[in-house]
Amino acid sequence: YMKVGYDGGLYHLPHQAIIRENKIIFGLFNLHERFGIISIYGYISSVLWLKNNLLLLSYLQGFFYLFLFIFIKELINDQNYKKKILGFATLIFVPIWIRFVDPSFSLVDMPSAIIFIFCFIKGIDLLESKENLSINIKIFLISSVLLFTLKTLYAIFAFYVCFILLLLIKEKRIYLSNILYASIPSIILIFIWLTKNYINTGCLIFPSVLTCFNTDWSDILLTQHIFSEIE
Repeated sequence: YMKVGYDGGLYHLPHQAIIRENKIIFGLFNLHERFGIISIYGYISSVLWLKNNLLLLSYLQGFFYLFLFIFIKELINDQNYKKKILGFATLIFVPIWIRFVDPSFSLVDMPSAIIFIFCFIKGIDLLESKENLSINIKIFLISSVLLFTLKTLYAIFAFYVCFILLLLIKEKRIYLSNILYASIPSIILIFIWLTKNYINTGCLIFPSVLTCFNTDWSDILLTQHIFSEIE
């Protein structure tokens, strides 16, 4: 049983309790400014409560650690020496991550870091491998969107995604039409997530004021203040 993360009681668990007990709430971030930056991890966690028992939240966090070590194992066992190097390099840095991020549930720092590593290496793998390219592109795109929904700051990862896809197009290993078709699940997930953001904060990407609308539940001044703190 993992312990609760250092800010779990501050806003993660209260947010989960609220969305479990209520239907759709417009402008929920007005109750607590950090409700505007809740990740998809928090929404998944909210359905794992067993009344007031949070044991399954520990299992959810543990799933990401399990996924990481299975992924590292596959890299190390691969015949490609570049993947072996990436696998060993990732394994070496795991103790460092754990040193600065305590294994605990409700925190998204470690899950988002794990998905980041997976997406980054998956992008390299797309350039190296010629097998199952279409399926791997779908996995790469969906994982990248998942990364964004875990932490909005990873929106910058879109540049890396575009770079990988442009290289594949340049090498004529795939065409734009294939990428658009492979992007359908990712586009649907993004649409759902942006709609959730709009309902919650009045912004498509919170706390970017440029994406905010003047709604009855939005608070532009508060959003600007939060954005300035991040800067």
